[in-house]
Amino acid sequence: MASTVKALFDPSIVKHAIVDAFRKLTPRRQVRNPVMFVVYVGSILTTLLWLQALIGKGEAPAWFIFWVSVWLWFTVVFANFAEAMAEGRGKAQAASLRKARRDLQAKRLPRPERGTKYELVPASSLRKGHVVLVEAGDFIPVDGTVIEGVASVNESAITGESAPVIRESGGDRSAVTGGTQVLSDWLVIEISANPGEAFLDRMISLVEGAKRQKTPNEIAPDILLAAMTIIFLLATATLLPYSVYSVAAVGQGTPVTVTVLVALLVCLIPTTIGALLSAIGIAGMDRMIQKNVIAMSGRAVEAAGDVDVLLLDKTGTITLGNRQATQFFPAPGVGDRDLADAAQLASLADETPEGRSIVVLAKERYGIRERDVAGLGATFVAFTAQTRMSGVNLNGRQIRKGAADAIEAHVKQLGGAVPPEVRLAVDTISKAGATPLVVADGARVLGAIQLKDIVKGGIRERFWELRRMGIKTVMITIVSLILLSVVTGLAYPAIVTGIAQVVFPHQANGSLIVKDGKPVGSTLIGQPFDDPKYFWGRPSATSPFPYNAAASSGSNLGPTNPALIKAVQERVDALRAADPGNTAPVPVDLVTASGSGLDPHISPAAAFYQIRRVARARGLSEEAVRGLVERHIEGRQLGFLGEPRVNVLALNHALDNR
Repeated sequence: MASTVKALFDPSIVKHAIVDAFRKLTPRRQVRNPVMFVVYVGSILTTLLWLQALIGKGEAPAWFIFWVSVWLWFTVVFANFAEAMAEGRGKAQAASLRKARRDLQAKRLPRPERGTKYELVPASSLRKGHVVLVEAGDFIPVDGTVIEGVASVNESAITGESAPVIRESGGDRSAVTGGTQVLSDWLVIEISANPGEAFLDRMISLVEGAKRQKTPNEIAPDILLAAMTIIFLLATATLLPYSVYSVAAVGQGTPVTVTVLVALLVCLIPTTIGALLSAIGIAGMDRMIQKNVIAMSGRAVEAAGDVDVLLLDKTGTITLGNRQATQFFPAPGVGDRDLADAAQLASLADETPEGRSIVVLAKERYGIRERDVAGLGATFVAFTAQTRMSGVNLNGRQIRKGAADAIEAHVKQLGGAVPPEVRLAVDTISKAGATPLVVADGARVLGAIQLKDIVKGGIRERFWELRRMGIKTVMITIVSLILLSVVTGLAYPAIVTGIAQVVFPHQANGSLIVKDGKPVGSTLIGQPFDDPKYFWGRPSATSPFPYNAAASSGSNLGPTNPALIKAVQERVDALRAADPGNTAPVPVDLVTASGSGLDPHISPAAAFYQIRRVARARGLSEEAVRGLVERHIEGRQLGFLGEPRVNVLALNHALDNR
């Protein structure tokens, strides 16, 4: 998006700002700014006092009240003027964006079918739900969704991506943007945005600042200024009764006038900051727009000041955006000139930047001049999204150029094959971040063409300027993506896993407990035990069944919930029934579920409570079971984190191994 920087006091902007400054002199607009609203009310009050002094006896000389009133009104108008100037610059930028919009004619369909007769209507008359037909060479009138057809679309005006993209019905490639151009085939599109809601309209609205939301950093000063204004207002209001009382008590002097108090109040409150604060946010967004940066919110403007790393997309950002042919890779037995000649013939009717660059490269590299299209008697084959190739039929020859897989399918259909050397060339071009095209003459593959993005002039200097500002630049390419994927997807997990296996092998493998060569559980996940000869763990509230390791959750029941009270009582009764005669208090963790529902531990008190039952069920002495419990008590981590605890599965496993 190009932008034109206007002078600070551009005559057209200043003219409109002056008019808007007076239009904003309404209570509804002024009340939005508490500080300036106080000045606004003071201006009205002093104006009334001046009129009173003119027609009768005033509290002060008319000339004094007049000049105070003039300065107050000037303060209000100046604040409005500053805001109007900031808005005016945004509106000027929006006007340049509006010029970029084309007054398109759309082919509106009565039904979502290509074969029906269409009606030419202005794009501005389209509404959400209308259906239009867009054919090769047409511009998409409004944002929409593809409901039929498949086509290649040039979205470089929006994304900067030079390569056309495929848009088709269904899936995640069906959205299209107004202002982009269909290069091949056709699309039936259902309009998804009403006038004023499309991408470009939202951008214009953003630039104008009409719907900009205040950020917390802007709201905080507003609150502070409003509080200071209220404090000074109360302080000033008390001066008049004090003055009247003092004059009456002394018997001489003159009470302070309301005009003087209003002037004093305006001097005390933060008038300057309040006058300019509303313009700061709009001005910040305008300055970013001048640098071709669209800020989606005021918060984004603030975040721009904290940027220290800049990720740059290669295509259209550091490069020109249109790929250029830079090299030919002939197949074995094919001369460079023969490949260049065939590639140029296939590109003579190709009006894309890539096609024109192939013609130019063949001309500059091998002196092959352009041929007369009409004199050749050739039939040109246009590019389509289905075939993904184009070419020419000339004197019995079928010369095609296109994507590698598309040409391979075409050649195989004619009984040919792609040589390994051409496959290697295609891989080499792709790994270098360029785009390969393959050229074939009938069933014979002639070679590959390298399409490369051309770096913009002055990019090196701009990178140096960014580094001087302390901003690091990172270019995002396929190579860097592959490298990052290898590092984060392979190397990092492998290193972490290897270290864990060496240093913490038991924990790294799930902290499993093995019995007779088979894992019986993990010390990290609780299991259900209801046999009297085992220690029981904490209850579980996972769903749809208890101790479901795939659905960790608690009961979420409050302490006064009847369902929780009933469940706790049932658990208490079960513990009492399993150990008759045990009158000790039941520990709370034996009757309440944990937050995860999979807690593998219980408190030492909960383990000691169950010693009598387990010893009786196993025919062991209570002292022996108690000693086993004490050996399985885990202390606080690092000596101060958490509480002592007993792992139920480990304790029961030790019981079975006695």
